[in-house]
Amino acid sequence: MKPEQKNRLRILALMSLTLVGVLVALQVSTARSARHDIERIMEQDARNVATAVATGLVIDTSLFGRVLDAKEPETADWWRLTDYLRSVKARTKNIKTIRAEAMVGPNTIAGVLDADTEDGDPTEKVGLLTDLDKKRSAALTQRKTVSYRRPTEQGRIITVHTPILENGETPLGVVTVEVDPSAVTWQTARSTAKEVAITAGALLLFMLVNWLTTGTFLDGLYRDRLTGAYKKRYFDHLLNDAVGKAKEKGHGFALMMVNIDDMKFVNEKYGREFGNAIIKGVADALRKALRQHDVLVRYGGDEFAVLAIAAGAKYAKNIAERLRLAVAAVRVFHKKQDRDVMVSASIGVSRLTDLSLEPETLLHRANIGLYEAKHFKNRVELIDKG
Repeated sequence: MKPEQKNRLRILALMSLTLVGVLVALQVSTARSARHDIERIMEQDARNVATAVATGLVIDTSLFGRVLDAKEPETADWWRLTDYLRSVKARTKNIKTIRAEAMVGPNTIAGVLDADTEDGDPTEKVGLLTDLDKKRSAALTQRKTVSYRRPTEQGRIITVHTPILENGETPLGVVTVEVDPSAVTWQTARSTAKEVAITAGALLLFMLVNWLTTGTFLDGLYRDRLTGAYKKRYFDHLLNDAVGKAKEKGHGFALMMVNIDDMKFVNEKYGREFGNAIIKGVADALRKALRQHDVLVRYGGDEFAVLAIAAGAKYAKNIAERLRLAVAAVRVFHKKQDRDVMVSASIGVSRLTDLSLEPETLLHRANIGLYEAKHFKNRVELIDKG
């Protein structure tokens, strides 16, 4: 048995034991009629559901990872996963909300799944970008479940935030569960606890089995399916966030617009399928040439944006030249012609030379540089004015 298979089996065994522990703990609860005990068990229900969903999403990513465009879901996988959340909510009437959100920036999350989704009509929360509030931020920074109570006209709502952690460390997102204990009797609470455990267990088991057959990890919730780069709809947020942090910390920043040369000719001569292979090859080359903390965005069909974090004014053009050379080294084999096809890229660069510069100005300058570079092709143009 391969080491990777052994590791998966170990994780499966660990998660199975954890699930059994949750089931046992819920079933041996002692009956008390006090209101605070009802709230306590409802809070524990919410924690169990949130933990099961968060753990399942980080273990299995074949479903969660294939939901690459949650705002307009097209795959059966998205509905399959959403149906599980809706099932949990439907079977436990005190649960008001179950949703999963993913990190798309240091201080921003975006909706991915929501149990309130109606048939054929995802909720407005799916795909919505929102700033992290203090409670969700605490769950992510402390890497543990956070719960709190907030008053409403009907009573108190219990809200639970559980972080989605890759390898137990890297925050990827947060699962939120809200419960309303105001109208729940003790007998209902015990019955609810049992059904929550069973439903959450079914969800977790499904994801574990799916993960064992695929072995994929969570990567690309908001990434382009072909290239793995971030999608264009998150570009503005990523750029604003990067520029804001550069100004706050006083370090350099550069924006680079990269366009693959002669892609229209490639598509017409070789076909779009081969053109996609070119685009993917270029994206892979750019990613390998970038530093770990830089950000790659697919800005258009044959265009990419690079956010060079902490890139000083002296080194921005050097980074762009490294990217240009990396693309020039790309070779994609064409079977029918039995030869490699080479490509090149033109790059426009703008730098944060003045703390008063706005992101829109940087984008405008980078596009001017790209326009000038395209006249020559396979060239880098740096624009710091205009």
